[in-house]
Amino acid sequence: VKLELEGQQFKYKLLRSHGGEEDLRIEIAVPDTSYKAEIFYRRYKTDVGWHQIHMQENEGHLFADLPHQPPAGKLEYFIELRKESQKYTLPANQTVVARFKGAVPAAVLIPHILLMFVAMLLSTMSGLEAWVNGSSIRRYVFITTITLFLGGMILGPVVQKYAFGEFGGFNLKVAGKKFYPIQIAEKQICSLEITFTGPGGHGKKAQAAIRGAFRR
Repeated sequence: VKLELEGQQFKYKLLRSHGGEEDLRIEIAVPDTSYKAEIFYRRYKTDVGWHQIHMQENEGHLFADLPHQPPAGKLEYFIELRKESQKYTLPANQTVVARFKGAVPAAVLIPHILLMFVAMLLSTMSGLEAWVNGSSIRRYVFITTITLFLGGMILGPVVQKYAFGEFGGFNLKVAGKKFYPIQIAEKQICSLEITFTGPGGHGKKAQAAIRGAFRR
């Protein structure tokens, strides 16, 4: 993105996605060293205060590293650019939300992408064969189904597992019961321990006063 302030141009890219185990580096190009900047960030959709990092200068660039988050974690941030008494907010009147994900190995990601593109091409060819009532429709449908199965049903969940720590929304039958191998990294298991004082209930059955506390 290019921005012009006081007749000078700035180039910057505010990233919205980051993969890997490293911190997220944000940098902007500045025309001279008279410009200073701070980056403000916090966990997305929280009411906590903003954390502030002073952006360092290096060869015409200002940069700062946002702390790494677990897969599917999000940070919202903005930059405050200063020159003497003038202040500018990047972006203006809004924040940028960056989503973190794990690194997907090329040996998994590249075959997944190639198979999905090939599957789309084959599905188009299958549709054309059906349109002209061609003799190869069964063969194209069979190859398309196999390609979709390998690229989408097999490699797709593997990519999801590497990127976001979950396999996706499919289910398996185990011992006659449905098993859902799903995790949501943004939602964690929490426990709450409540201690009541007063007369105890009989045989684990709470008395009326305690049951009323639960209803409230």
